[in-house]
Amino acid sequence: MRRMAMVTAAVLGLSLSPALAAMDAQEFVDKAYTGGMFETQTSRMALHLSGNAAVRDFARQMIADHTKANADLKAIAEAADLKLPVTLDPERQDSLEALKSAGDAFPGRYVAAQQKDHRAAIALFERYLAEGGNPQLKGFARQVLPTLKQHQAAIDAIAATNPAN
Repeated sequence: MRRMAMVTAAVLGLSLSPALAAMDAQEFVDKAYTGGMFETQTSRMALHLSGNAAVRDFARQMIADHTKANADLKAIAEAADLKLPVTLDPERQDSLEALKSAGDAFPGRYVAAQQKDHRAAIALFERYLAEGGNPQLKGFARQVLPTLKQHQAAIDAIAATNPAN
């Protein structure tokens, strides 16, 4: 079916919609790596700006897990001659800046940011597993996805307690 859509699009001179196009390896690396950078940067902030033990424990786990995942992703990307981003994407940079100036609202905003980012990461990794073409990146996505789902469950549980500090 997919091949037929590609042939039809080519014959008619149409471009494929993003929904039909396979996810590019570089796009996956960019999004996954910046997601990991965001998780670790905001979690380092949480260690300093939150007095909530559950938030701080979660932040420590994020730093450990996402540092390891990004190191693994870096090795795969370098072997495939893919570039690694060195800065956050504009949306995450804006979120990081908002967290820096959140003051007393930091813990709740950190939790909300983690929920949002983990939902996006899970969707990204699932999409790459379904559509990606690089076997090493698919293996990475398959390996990391359960951890991302554990993170989502943990941050959702913390959100349910309404962390105030």
